[in-house]
Amino acid sequence: GGLQNMIWSNASLATIGGGSKNTIQSNGEFATIPGGFGNSATNYAFAAGYLARANHTGAFVWADSTVAEFASTRADQFCIRAAGGVRIDSPLGVSLDAANSPLITRGYDPFVSGAYAGLGRWGLFMEPHALVLGMPELGGKTVQVAKYQTNGFRTVLATFDQSGNLITSGTVNPSSDRNVKTNFASIECREILARVASLPIETWSYKTDTDIRHIGPVAQDFYTTFGVGSDDKHIATVDADGVALAAIQGLNQIVKEKESAIAALQRQNQSLESRLAALERVVGSLISQKGGEKP
Repeated sequence: GGLQNMIWSNASLATIGGGSKNTIQSNGEFATIPGGFGNSATNYAFAAGYLARANHTGAFVWADSTVAEFASTRADQFCIRAAGGVRIDSPLGVSLDAANSPLITRGYDPFVSGAYAGLGRWGLFMEPHALVLGMPELGGKTVQVAKYQTNGFRTVLATFDQSGNLITSGTVNPSSDRNVKTNFASIECREILARVASLPIETWSYKTDTDIRHIGPVAQDFYTTFGVGSDDKHIATVDADGVALAAIQGLNQIVKEKESAIAALQRQNQSLESRLAALERVVGSLISQKGGEKP
C-alpha cells in the first residue's frame, strides 16, 4: 500500500501497510512498516512514524513527527522518539523483569566496557540484593533530592557527592521513640567516661576525600571499647551520641561530688576562721588586761 514504498530482495513475509518512501531492507524477512514516511526496517524489526530506522534484527522503532532520522543502536531494542513526552496510564505502574540489570539510564557519560557498555552511568540499576541510584565517577557530579516550585526553581534538600558525603538542608532524625525500643539495661556512666578517656581519638581523612580532615575514633576501636552497633566497620550516630551523653553524665557525677567536697571544706574553713577570730579576740582581751604588754 501507499506510494513509492519498496521491499528489497530476500525479504520474505515482510509487510508495508501504507505511507510513502518506506523501505524493507534486503534480507529483511518478517519486517513490518505499517505506514508513515521514510521509514526503514530489517528482519523481524518494526519501524513507524517519520524517518524511523529499525536497522537491527528484532528492533522496534517508533519515531514521532520530528524531521530527523531516529535509529536503533542494537538488536532487539525498543526505541521511542516522543518530543511531546511519554505517557503511560496504568493503575499498576510499570513492571520490569526479575533480572539484575539497569532499569533506567541516561544516554550520557556512558560505560565504555563491561556488561553495561554503551549505557549511561546516570540511572537506576538493579544489582544483586541492591537497588542502586547511580552517577558517573566524575568530579563535581552529585545526586540531589530537591523540591520544585511551579516555575521550575528548585530548592536542594539533600546532596550525595562523589566522596559519599551526605549534605542536608535540614536535620537527620533517626527513630528514637521508646515504643520502638526493647531490651533496656542500665549503664554505669563513670565507667563509660573512663572508656571514653582511653579511646584513641585522632584526626584523619577519608580515602575518597583526602583534602578534608575529620576528628574522631575508628569503628574498630569504638566497637571494642563499647560493644555497641551493628559491626566494627561503622559507628551509628545514635551510639556516638549515647556514649557522649553517658560520659557527660559521668563527668557531671564527679563534678557534683567535687562540689560537695569543696562545699564541705568551705564550711570547715569557715568554722576554723570563726574559731580563729574568737581566739584572736580572747588573746586581744588578755593583752589589754596586762596593760598592752605582749605575753
